[in-house]
Amino acid sequence: IAKEGPRNVVFKVPSEKKPIWSDIKLENPTSENKTFKVKCTSAVIFRVQPPFGFIKANDTTNIRLWFQNTDGIPTDGKKHYFAIYFMNSQDGKEHDSSSTYKIPLFTEIARYLALTGVHRVNAVFEKE
Repeated sequence: IAKEGPRNVVFKVPSEKKPIWSDIKLENPTSENKTFKVKCTSAVIFRVQPPFGFIKANDTTNIRLWFQNTDGIPTDGKKHYFAIYFMNSQDGKEHDSSSTYKIPLFTEIARYLALTGVHRVNAVFEKE
């Protein structure tokens, strides 16, 4: 779903301890509707909006990635990243995000269907 090339999201971290965000764009260049889920290496320091959803064929959507910045740039030695999992939408249809269908989306369906793919987006931290 994501474009080719380096997949990094840059967080320009200010000295004050306040949450910051960076937006990424997901592109679905295929002729089939896709569903996606974004996971991160730490739910304590990151947030994702929306964490899952649908992308129509040949369309794009924006995802906002938040760095909570409670302790500044992470010094835990880990390479933090976001993983974007995607697969074809069930029956190739778009689903209403307000419906109860979204709850089992990646808990039940993904257990039975093979995921189409995954893209990794590295988190890069720069002092502002």
